[in-house]
Amino acid sequence: MTLIMTRDTNLDTCRALVMIHIVCIIHVLYFFGLGHEIARSALLFEMPAIFFIAGASQSLAKREKGFLETVKNRCKRLLVPFYIFLAILYAWMAIMTFLAEPTDNFNIDITALSLREVLKTLATGGCANIPFYGYTWFISCYLIISCSLPLQRWVLRRIPAWLWLALMATVSAVLTPLHFPAEIELKNLPVYNFFFIAGYAYYKNYSLNALRIVCLITVAFTIYGFAQGFIMPMQDHKFPADIFFLVFGTAWLTVFALTLRRVRLPYNGLLKIWNVRGYGIYLYQIFSFYIVYRITDPWMASISQDASQIIIYAALVFAASTALSYVFDGIEKAIVNKLRVKKT
Repeated sequence: MTLIMTRDTNLDTCRALVMIHIVCIIHVLYFFGLGHEIARSALLFEMPAIFFIAGASQSLAKREKGFLETVKNRCKRLLVPFYIFLAILYAWMAIMTFLAEPTDNFNIDITALSLREVLKTLATGGCANIPFYGYTWFISCYLIISCSLPLQRWVLRRIPAWLWLALMATVSAVLTPLHFPAEIELKNLPVYNFFFIAGYAYYKNYSLNALRIVCLITVAFTIYGFAQGFIMPMQDHKFPADIFFLVFGTAWLTVFALTLRRVRLPYNGLLKIWNVRGYGIYLYQIFSFYIVYRITDPWMASISQDASQIIIYAALVFAASTALSYVFDGIEKAIVNKLRVKKT
């Protein structure tokens, strides 16, 4: 049965804008090594926002799925497109290994991959030997959290949502100073689950006074942390996600919630592309960055200003990602139809 959700264009617009922010701003800054560290750190609110939006979207579902149905649905929506993408990526890399001239920053060589690296990509991990390819960590984290929603819904019927969030924050705080195998993967779960459940429990269902208090406390702590320098670079607190990143993300989310509380955001055809095809654009962004890198490599160094480079890169990545979404969305649909796998 198809999952029907109440259409919320504000949420759709936010999802599209966050996807644009991830691909065209955050990844431009980090992939090309641009921007001042304060700005790079301050702008890392994209994953807290996307998990909050994902949880909020689930709160609008008209029908609750059971555990097995949820797992099946999430695997179809997340893993089937991912493995189609991965097959295309490896085929492209094999071709480019023998046809493309190597460059300093984007050298594609499929023969450089070890078996361990290949297995890691199959498990949705990134790979240092594939340029601009470290962003797929999100998939396994989101898959685990979203599949656990029926179980967490059972918990939320028995205890207040704020208590469940407080427990996850406590777990994150306890884990923060510890080091152990699979540290990034395990530490990410309570933090991103915090944002997911916050969206699920409190989107359009919150106390304004409580929101203001949480905003005041988390924003004050974040500003203090930036001023003292102990939460910069924020990337170090994002991988693995720790209690400082949880507070930072909460500060941004509460600011957005208060700012957008009575605002009706625009929703147009361009934003619809990034909303509907956002996951595909996220997966295939490596091709957009490759095209942009090849276009700009001969002359970008002649532009001395970081701000100008960021604007040019962001505009080109946005244009390339939007255009390629038509190509890869069509390929994915054709393959899915061929495999008779229906998206629900």
